[in-house]
Amino acid sequence: RRGCLFAPRCTQAQTACRSGEIGLLNKSSHLVRCRRGGIAPLLELRQVGKRYRKTVALHPQDLTLRCGEVFSLVGETGSGKSTLAMIAAGAMRPDGGRRTFENRDMNDWIKKDRLAFARQVGIVDQHPDLAVSHRLNVFDIVAEPLRIQQPSCPPQELDTRVKRSLAEVHLPTRPEFLSRYPHQLNQGALQRLCIARALISEPKLLVADEPTSALDPSVQAKVMKLLLDLQIEKGLTLLLVTHDLGLARKVSDRIGVLHQGRLIEVGPAARILQTPQHPQTLYLLQQAHRFHDFHYNRIQGD
Repeated sequence: RRGCLFAPRCTQAQTACRSGEIGLLNKSSHLVRCRRGGIAPLLELRQVGKRYRKTVALHPQDLTLRCGEVFSLVGETGSGKSTLAMIAAGAMRPDGGRRTFENRDMNDWIKKDRLAFARQVGIVDQHPDLAVSHRLNVFDIVAEPLRIQQPSCPPQELDTRVKRSLAEVHLPTRPEFLSRYPHQLNQGALQRLCIARALISEPKLLVADEPTSALDPSVQAKVMKLLLDLQIEKGLTLLLVTHDLGLARKVSDRIGVLHQGRLIEVGPAARILQTPQHPQTLYLLQQAHRFHDFHYNRIQGD
């Protein structure tokens, strides 16, 4: 075999990956056929936890996100999903533990240059109407992160990057659209606007916290497909927060199941869904199947 079959879509492929014989390497618990020894981690969390006064939102946890993967955090409301995701994004400081991003200590990086770190991560919230200022128009909403993180960005470059970000999420770049305000957009367009805003700084990690839960069913699939297309096109690491194990099954490389502030299972999506090891994972699977059956029966008129 000549070269690696995955080289055309690998975010870390090198010239050497595209030719020659690639042998198996022993990586502690498994074998990999990769010149780099497997996909390198983008983000590593070690024993990070969070308490709100007397309530433990997140017990000390370990989590690794690999470059270019889709990782879904799944769990019921209040399980600690958003807390763990915001700690991973650098938007929330854990009570303890260690965070590294591309082998750099996140706490030190944020302390020394918060704006430089902010360019590495984009966040898409579940409530697009609450995530943006209603006093800003479309252009200024998308441009705002660049104006904060790179205040010396020339106006012409700012204009180009804003329009490029809007085009990437299939929104118009006409002057009349750029001058609109959030209340003049439907929820689907507003969430696309939030995605454009999150990606304008060209981050390496995109955190999407229930990105379709506030949308009509008719647009949920379109927005989710857009996120996945952008993830592949840009080689992003996507951390998806969702209560929907059925959705996670369709889109994820790996899944982490949270229950009462603890990661009870982490592994490849196929393994977790086919052979769940924890009763809570099995419960979430059953709930996903019931939800599917209920909606299927409604469509059929039963």
